[in-house]
Amino acid sequence: MLPYIKQQDYSPDLLEARGSRIPYLEYAGTSFLSRVVEHTLKRTPFHKRLKTVYRATLAESLCTGAINGFGIAWLPESVVVSNSRADTLRCVSEDWPEPMQISVFSAASNKRPIVQRIISQLHEMEAT
Repeated sequence: MLPYIKQQDYSPDLLEARGSRIPYLEYAGTSFLSRVVEHTLKRTPFHKRLKTVYRATLAESLCTGAINGFGIAWLPESVVVSNSRADTLRCVSEDWPEPMQISVFSAASNKRPIVQRIISQLHEMEAT
């Protein structure tokens, strides 16, 4: 999770507690990612300068907002890389990353074909 903004947009100074307001694309409070980003922002000097201009549950929605120049958004690298218009985004700073590890669990008794395919693909990804 890193902060991204549209290529042509200004570079907000993320090292300063004071300064102009920063348009912020925020995860909705019901989203797991809102907790992840909130944890990061509490440690930053600029967090009080953020002004929410858009709120969404999905990272893909915030990515689209950033691509359209609405403001800064903390996005998983996988969402940025998978977006066909990702070349219009740039990472503002790598000073406040929020690493994530995702664990997947499945009941051993769950033999549904879709679950087995997902688990199989995850094992293949892990091996590469």
